[in-house]
Amino acid sequence: MKQLSQAVFCQIKQCLYRYARYVEITWWRCLFQQGSREEALAALAVYQNADGGFGHGLEPDCSNPASSPAATYMAYTRLRSMGCDGKEQPMIQAIMGYVEHSPYFTEHGWYWSIPSN
Repeated sequence: MKQLSQAVFCQIKQCLYRYARYVEITWWRCLFQQGSREEALAALAVYQNADGGFGHGLEPDCSNPASSPAATYMAYTRLRSMGCDGKEQPMIQAIMGYVEHSPYFTEHGWYWSIPSN
């Protein structure tokens, strides 16, 4: 894998800090700047619903507060990238409950867009 120069890294960081939401900034810090995993998890938890799924605009193209497979998958990939995808992780347990009980996961796949969108 090609290394980024320090100058390019700083440009990316400046753009991120200027335009990104807190949830992206904490994720960036966790992955690239020895930031707190707990801070990134707390920022992500704001987007999780009581049903275990994620919504509230975590997927930036959809501001729907309802849980959707797309936003939930996005949350899962973030958890995985931070090494927080074990079965003992509370967010993962809640996600599995959402997947198990949601009508938006079928034997044919999962919905990208849900009816409330």
